[in-house]
Amino acid sequence: MKLTEHQTDALSELTNIAFGRAAASFSDLAGQRVLLDTPSVAVYETSALKDALSKLVEGQGATVHLDFTGPVSGDALLVLDHADAVLLVGLLLGTQSATGRLSTLDQEALVEVGNILLNACLGTFGNLLQANIRFSVPNLYLGALVSATETWFKARTLRHALVASTTIGLQEIAVSGLVLVMMDATEMERLIHAVENMAHRMAAG
Repeated sequence: MKLTEHQTDALSELTNIAFGRAAASFSDLAGQRVLLDTPSVAVYETSALKDALSKLVEGQGATVHLDFTGPVSGDALLVLDHADAVLLVGLLLGTQSATGRLSTLDQEALVEVGNILLNACLGTFGNLLQANIRFSVPNLYLGALVSATETWFKARTLRHALVASTTIGLQEIAVSGLVLVMMDATEMERLIHAVENMAHRMAAG
């Protein structure tokens, strides 16, 4: 699914609104200001997603995953490079890993970070679509992102993925992250159509 420039701008604006809400929640959680950069957004067919992700995240990653259901349904993921995940939770918790590994407490904090960001995104999408979206309990996967996504692709019939890349900044440090929202073609088209209508209303108002 190839987006027009107008559609890409509208999706970026909607995602930016969601990330702004998530940043406020992160700041409360961390007790310090947390910033999320304006995201870069693209939509891929899942058949092309593996190659795209391999260029964005190399090696081992930390992926927070949850399902969402309701009038629209699918999978949502927050993906961080493993080293960035260790750095991020260390700054949030005020600790530093001497081994480069994620402790049980680190993993719990990372799941909470993913839960905040993914709920903010999906909640914003749900408000736009006037849909009550329900979320599953998030879970954490440590390992290669490609392996994780292949497992979910086999278990689901989702054909399109919205990919938003951003940086999370705190204490003058920035770490890169990806948010993936995977839906079937009809639901993705519905979201894009709603985003276009929102952009038209904002331009007219």
